[in-house]
Amino acid sequence: MFSKLTDSVAKHLGPWGPPIAILMASRALVFLSGRFGSRHIPFDPTATEAMVSAPAWFLWDAGYYLDIATRGYVTDYSTAFFPLYPLLGHITSRASGFPIHWTLLVMANVFFILMVLVLFDLVRREWNDETALVAVAGVSFFPSTVFLSAGYAESLFMLLALITFRYLYDGKMWSAAFFAGLASASRPLGFLLALSVVVDAILRVRNCSGRTVIRSLLLGLVSVWGLLGYAGYLGLTFGHPLMFASAQFHWHSQQVEPIWGHMPWRIAQSVVTSGSWEAMVNGVFFLSFIVVTVMGGRLLPARYTIFSIGVLCLLYWRAPYILFFSVNRHVLSIIPVYLTLAVLLSRRMGYAMAVIGIFAGLSVFWTALYVQGYLIR
Repeated sequence: MFSKLTDSVAKHLGPWGPPIAILMASRALVFLSGRFGSRHIPFDPTATEAMVSAPAWFLWDAGYYLDIATRGYVTDYSTAFFPLYPLLGHITSRASGFPIHWTLLVMANVFFILMVLVLFDLVRREWNDETALVAVAGVSFFPSTVFLSAGYAESLFMLLALITFRYLYDGKMWSAAFFAGLASASRPLGFLLALSVVVDAILRVRNCSGRTVIRSLLLGLVSVWGLLGYAGYLGLTFGHPLMFASAQFHWHSQQVEPIWGHMPWRIAQSVVTSGSWEAMVNGVFFLSFIVVTVMGGRLLPARYTIFSIGVLCLLYWRAPYILFFSVNRHVLSIIPVYLTLAVLLSRRMGYAMAVIGIFAGLSVFWTALYVQGYLIR
């Protein structure tokens, strides 16, 4: 059924018709879910007055991006939110005269559309059209897909990450490093793309000569130029170039967790005893992504797997402090997971449609709760 439907769309609209139809259907579902939530679900009774009065689709962390785009970095803890997305919003709003919150919202959705198109092009080149469409559907209907249309930097980061992988596929290493560096200014996870660039550069040459090592190190350095620039700005402005890292403790524990606190059984015990359904659901997401990443190690080029491993390791290191809170948003950015699922499910369209259907159902639930101020991070 899925194949017949996409073939029919492609026949009338060309090869780009199916991914565009999928992304438009997913955005319609997101905004209809938001409208349903705003009409039929009461706003979170524990929400602050500032939360209640916030612009639609700018709740929780999105409010910080809006504040940064409006006033700049006026508080220490706001530096945990990287500058590229609010900076682009500020520049665009000033140039166009468009209100800043609408500018950020439109940008997030434009970046999402471009991200889906780049994803489709990349996957169809590496595999085939069927795999590409499953990957597009997986990203578009992922349970936390609301963060790709709300005032968050996720869609921008994923677009830049996919452009990086696209250049790596073509063997254009310096272009890949440039866009990886740009991504490192958009999200804290961006610096992990440097691992993909360096590993891919080494595997392409397949030797450990001094020239190869120097070239790989230079590529790695270029791959974090955005992060280095941001650190330089923080050093000049606040006298603390790594303030973005210490700012994370504004929301998390102020104490450094001892090494035994990172043991799997200790983390699992903390999640269960916390009584938080969010921590439990996100813990399941985390475990699921570990399984898919392991499976993807045999199916995908190393540049994808190394990025997934890097993100999962970072999220695991954070787990004792935040009990997997926000994991459902962070795992959204692990693009190789969608590629693995697409490769596995593209030959079993019945299973693919079932998984996408489950994703879509959860996305309706989470989007409706998000717009009413509930803690869906």
